[in-house]
Amino acid sequence: MELLDVLIIGGGPAGSTCAGILNKHGLSVLIADKAQFPRKKLCAGWVTPEVFKLLSILPDEYSESHILQPISKFIVWDSHNNTHPVDFGKTVSYGIIRKEFDAYLLGNSGVQVHENFNVKKIEFQKDRVTVNSSLSARIIVGAGGHFCPVSKALGNSYKDSSTLATLESETELDSETIKRTVPYPGAPEVIYLEAVDGYAWYFSKRNYLNIGIGSLDRKKIHPLLNWLLKILKEKNRLPEDVRSRLNPFKGHFYKIYSGVPKAISRERALLIGDSAGLADSTSGEGIRPAVISGMLAAETIIQAKGDYSAAKLAAYQDRIKEVFGKPGSSPPQHPPNPLIRLVFKKLLLGTGPGRNILIKNYFLHAS
Repeated sequence: MELLDVLIIGGGPAGSTCAGILNKHGLSVLIADKAQFPRKKLCAGWVTPEVFKLLSILPDEYSESHILQPISKFIVWDSHNNTHPVDFGKTVSYGIIRKEFDAYLLGNSGVQVHENFNVKKIEFQKDRVTVNSSLSARIIVGAGGHFCPVSKALGNSYKDSSTLATLESETELDSETIKRTVPYPGAPEVIYLEAVDGYAWYFSKRNYLNIGIGSLDRKKIHPLLNWLLKILKEKNRLPEDVRSRLNPFKGHFYKIYSGVPKAISRERALLIGDSAGLADSTSGEGIRPAVISGMLAAETIIQAKGDYSAAKLAAYQDRIKEVFGKPGSSPPQHPPNPLIRLVFKKLLLGTGPGRNILIKNYFLHAS
C-alpha cells in the first residue's frame, strides 16, 4: 500500500484548495470523495470577489466557459414583504453554479481523485493514518462537510444548537420564464425571518433560479419553506406553472463558527471548511471560509516538515482564531431577545443606510 504524504477526504473548495497548494510544494496528495464530479451541491451560490483573488482566478476568464453572474445589487424584503433595493453601483459579488465551480477547482488542483469513495473506517497509527485498509497517509485532512467522517473521528458531534439547516432548490429554466417571473435578474432577494435566526433567498443566475431558506431553528425548517413558497406565489415570484417545474427542495446542514467550538486538529489530522464548522455566523457563507482554511491547513502542513504531532499541528488552531476570531463558548440564543428583534426590525423597516449596513457587513464583509 502506497504511503501518501496527505490524504484529503472531500473534494469541495476547501479540499481542492488545500490539495492544490500541497501538490505545488511537491507533496504526494490524494483526494477521496463519496461523490462523482461534477456533482450537484446545495448552495445559494454567491461568492465575494475576495474568493476569486484568493484562488488567483480571473472572473472574465472563468465566465468564458462557466456561469458567472455579477452582482451589484441586493433586494432586501422587510417584514411587510416590501422590497428595498440596495444598489452598490459596481460588482460586489458573483453568482456561481456549484456543480461547475467545484469541478473547476478540483481539476485545477492537479491532484488524483478517488470518486465514489465511502469512508468506513479510520485508523490512527504510530506513523500514519489508514482509511478503509486501502489508503494510507502521514496526515489526513477532513474536508467532507458537516458530516465529515474525519470530524467524527476527532470526537465532534453533528448536532448542536449552532447547526444551521437549509432547504434549497436550483433549477435551469428557459429565458422567457426567467423574464416573466424574476423582477430583479441577477440580484439576490434576501428575506429575513421574523425570529432573526436565518433568512430566505430568491436568486437568478442567467437561466438558473435558486430558491432556499436557512435557519437555526431546524425543527421549523419545513414549515418555513411552506411559508416562503406561499409568499413567493403571492408576490408573483413563483406562479404555479413554475413551481411545478422546480427541482425538489433538499436539505443541507452546516455549523456556524460563532457556536460551540469544535476540535479541528489532533495528531496527524486537520479539519477544514464545513467539517471544521467555519461558516459565517451572520450570512452562513461557507465558500470563503473553506478556501481560507484550506490555505491555512496547507501552510501548517508544509511548515510542519513531517512532524504531525498534536503540538505541532496546534498552530493551525491558532491561525484559525487569528483569521476568524475566537468561537463562542455557548450556542446562539433562541429566540433572540426582544431588544435584538426590535433593532433588527428597525434596520429593515427604516432607512436605506440601515439596510446597506446589513448587506455590507453580513454578506460582503465590508468595513
